[in-house]
Amino acid sequence: MREEDKRSLALVLAGALFGFIPSILNLPSNVGTFLVTLLLIVVVSLLLYGVGIPQRKYHEFVLRRRWKEPLKIGILNDMGWDINNKEIFAWSDISPNDWKNTIEIFAKERKASVKVDLIDVRMKFDSYTAILNPYGGVYPELDLKNLSTLEKIVNYVKEGGLFINVADIPSYWAYNPDLHRRIDIASAIYGVSATSAGLQIIATKPFELTPLMKKLGLRVLGFHKGIELTVTAKTPPTIKSERFVIVESNVTSCIPTFKQRYMDGNMYDFSALFFVKFGEGDFLFSLIWINTEYHDQHVREAIRNAICKLTMDKLISKIGK
Repeated sequence: MREEDKRSLALVLAGALFGFIPSILNLPSNVGTFLVTLLLIVVVSLLLYGVGIPQRKYHEFVLRRRWKEPLKIGILNDMGWDINNKEIFAWSDISPNDWKNTIEIFAKERKASVKVDLIDVRMKFDSYTAILNPYGGVYPELDLKNLSTLEKIVNYVKEGGLFINVADIPSYWAYNPDLHRRIDIASAIYGVSATSAGLQIIATKPFELTPLMKKLGLRVLGFHKGIELTVTAKTPPTIKSERFVIVESNVTSCIPTFKQRYMDGNMYDFSALFFVKFGEGDFLFSLIWINTEYHDQHVREAIRNAICKLTMDKLISKIGK
């Protein structure tokens, strides 16, 4: 049962129980007084639960407590890992366990105490300081109609969490466990083109109309360019990327930016590895592909290390260690 349904039921029960009080008052005074007192305690408890007061207080307590070591870090593992199942990931073939191991290595280097868990989106997020999606352009979505899982992620960041997406355009595909496959959920725009055979309707799905990019107001371009990864390597490897965003005022690039002309004709700074400030928290996005067909093992390790180092640096900066 959903939390909203439980709260509604509590309010209904409180009203029903309150209706018994006049009948109880007709009982002998000592018995009636005890039962009325007991009933009022139950009714008040149900009313408090129904309006969500104890839940909010506990939620606030958990949010404060999560910044005490060991810091809890969650890695989404809803689809498990099968390199042969192309439905569960896009442009990233590094397993959840590999991400877990690398984060633990960087935490140890920074002398930070962490507890890294493999989690699923049905779990409560509020005790986790960071949550990493290892599936690249795919994320697990339980509700394709309302995208409630994506909304849960957004609210988690808004309340101070750090959400990391390791490759490609976040939320371009949603994997639904009931369908056992991923669905392209980017919004389409349509145009008309004249051909020798007549008019042809053309549909395109711009990256910036993917749900999460749209929520964050990010402008995205797709083109091929080599960039330098300067986060961890002493000699920065030159890597390739096909996806870039404009460095807006709420975007902090983690690598050197470059100028590129956007569709409006103006020049902007672009990046493929960056933080996005949202509410009290942050998103960390790497749009760089890290599959074996696109980068060799050395470069893939450098990208993975960069993401994990940036994650730990951000968390440690928040606890002031």
